[in-house]
Amino acid sequence: VTGVGLNAFRKLPLPEGGIPSNAHPHNFIIQLFLETGALGLIAGLVLWGLVFRQFWVGAKADLYALAGLSSFVAFTVASLFSASIFSATWLSFAIVPALIAYRTGWRISRSLNRKKKA
Repeated sequence: VTGVGLNAFRKLPLPEGGIPSNAHPHNFIIQLFLETGALGLIAGLVLWGLVFRQFWVGAKADLYALAGLSSFVAFTVASLFSASIFSATWLSFAIVPALIAYRTGWRISRSLNRKKKA
């Protein structure tokens, strides 16, 4: 239910085939489930869905939100095959471009709404 703990995948015993488990599963869904359990997986997927929905709604009207959506989708697809999801470098690749796109789009749409009211 609660998993083996963050970044504890490498401490799991070796399988019978002798494949080393000192790295990570190379799939963020499997890694979330193994390390945070069902509770962490559900919370992570809900958060993932909320961020995706926010960008999806914004992308229909704003180019910057579309860029944020593209960045988020690229990160999601790459996370299915790549580095550990809890790596600081990897997380900054997801968070920083998404925040910049979201904030820039929010700022521009807010200034456009002010011009429409005036």
